[in-house]
This record gives sequence, C-alpha cells and structure tokens, in this order.
Amino acid sequence: MSKLLVLLQNVHDTVHDLPMKSNYSGPSIYAGKIDIKSWSSLSKADQESALSKEWHVYYSFRDPKTGALKRQPNIKTGVNTFKTKKERYEKLVAIRDNLLFLLKKGFNPYADNSQLEVKTLRNLDAQINGTKTIPVSLEEVTQKSPVAKTPKEQISSEKEKSIRESFEFALKIKQNILGKTSYSGFQGRINRFLSWLDQNGNSSDKISTLEKKTFINYLNFVLENTSAGNRNNTRTDLSSLVQTLVDNEIITDNYIKNINVLKSSPERNKTYSITQETEILKYIELNDPILLLYIQFITYNFLRPVEVNRLKIGDLDLEGKKTIRTSQK
Repeated sequence: MSKLLVLLQNVHDTVHDLPMKSNYSGPSIYAGKIDIKSWSSLSKADQESALSKEWHVYYSFRDPKTGALKRQPNIKTGVNTFKTKKERYEKLVAIRDNLLFLLKKGFNPYADNSQLEVKTLRNLDAQINGTKTIPVSLEEVTQKSPVAKTPKEQISSEKEKSIRESFEFALKIKQNILGKTSYSGFQGRINRFLSWLDQNGNSSDKISTLEKKTFINYLNFVLENTSAGNRNNTRTDLSSLVQTLVDNEIITDNYIKNINVLKSSPERNKTYSITQETEILKYIELNDPILLLYIQFITYNFLRPVEVNRLKIGDLDLEGKKTIRTSQK
C-alpha cells in the first residue's frame, strides 16, 4: 500500500473521532402542525385550526453535561396575538433568522453571553451611526454590566402600576371611546373582576404578576354562577381592556385572546296559547298593574325590554301619545 493511501486512511479515522458535531440544531418554525408553504391550499377550517395553536420558534443546543442536543424553551415573543398567518409568519421568520445569526456568532444558552451581547450591540450601533467598533474585553463587560443594569431595573420596578391602577387607566380610555350605556355595562364587568380578584388575591399587586391562569379561574367562576353566554361576554370585555393595556405598553401580551370561546345555546322563548295569554293578562291587571304597564310599553310600541328599562319621563310625548326616544347608545 502506498504512503498516500496509509495517510488518507489514518486521517479518515482520526477525523471521525474528533468532536466535529454542531452545538445546535435549527432554529425552526412551528406553525400549528401544517406546512406553511401549502397554506393557500388548506381549507378554511384547517387554517383556523392551525391559527388556534401556539406558533413559535424552536431549536436544540448541546447540553455541556450530557453532550446530547437538548430542546430549548420555545420562543413566542407575543407572536400569537396576531390573528393572520402573514403577520405571525413574518415575525417568526425574523426571530428565526436573528437567532440563527446569534448561534453562529457563539450564543450559548448554558453560558454567560454578556460579551456577545455588548459586542453585537456595538456593531449594530456602528452600522447605524457610522461609528467605529471598539473591541470589548471580557473584563470590561464584567465590570460595567452590573453598574449599567441594576439602576435601570430598579427604576422600571418602581414605576410599574398595580393591577387596579392599570385597569382604572384603561377604563378612562374606554370611557372616551364607548357610548354611555355601553360603557356602563363594560365598567360593571371590569369592576366585578377586580372585586373577585381582591377576594381571591390582591388587585394591589404589580400588573406584571397578572397571569393567564387568573383570567381562566375568573371566567370559570362566572360560568358556574351565570351562563356560558355571560362568560363569553365577560371574556370579550376583559380582552378588550387588556388589549388597551398592551397598546399602551403597560403589559406585553393579551393572554385572553388565547382563551377559548364556549359554545352557548340560548334558551328558546316560551310560547303561550291565546287562552293562556288572556288569563295571564287578567291576573296581572288585578295583582300587578305596574307590570301590566311595562308589558304594554313593549307590545304597543314594539320596544325591547331593555329599551323600556331606559325610558325616562322626558322621552314620552304625552300629547302625541308616543315615545320620542327609545334607547341610548
């Protein structure tokens, strides 16, 4: 055998013994167990099913203790608040590409990445402002990081609103958006949630302590004591208020959007025969004339019960025998 063949054989054996394996795999995008490329060919039901799942970016990194690739926590960063495939996928692609860039630069979830963080930020600043990059030493990062970060964390903690303060802030905004009657019902549901929270926790806690589980527990409480329809309406109002907090950067995510809507079967109105109606009206005329007047307002004016409830004396035209105004929006 020639010397070249011997050398090639020895190199081949040696290379396969060296630790040439990559330290990471991925990152990849999870889009609800569907192939995102075939989205347009999916049925509407399949698309809605995919959007109902939690989309995220996932990757694995080699565990220094075991030497095996280990799945790391999923990365969502609020992407599931988006309701369309286009919005979710665009954000996840950006997350995936940025994560891949950091992994190639040496990011390690099991190690201190301070040096990489500062170096990356300085390079970014140099690209934006046209400044020169300055080499960063590990000693410089170790010395400067605690001094720069600690005061910032303390300030943000001191300025953080409580749950009640945050909700009252959002209510003031909603008051300027909703009509008087709509706001009244909206405010009632929010205040009932805060009262329940005081009985089962503390509305004075920081807003960052509010979790999805808290809303789930409250909605279950509403369901047990009222109906599925009222529970769904409560969910809608709470979600609307929490979204206002997200829009004003008081919290980062609207957890309630991911809480399912229950199927609600409205109770069918009971139908009476003409004979029964006549007997009922005779009984009410003798025993409850105010209730009879209430029924007459509904039947003669073709008003909804809620519209009769809102009537005031000023809404009635006694000479023309008609109602001027039947509801307030």
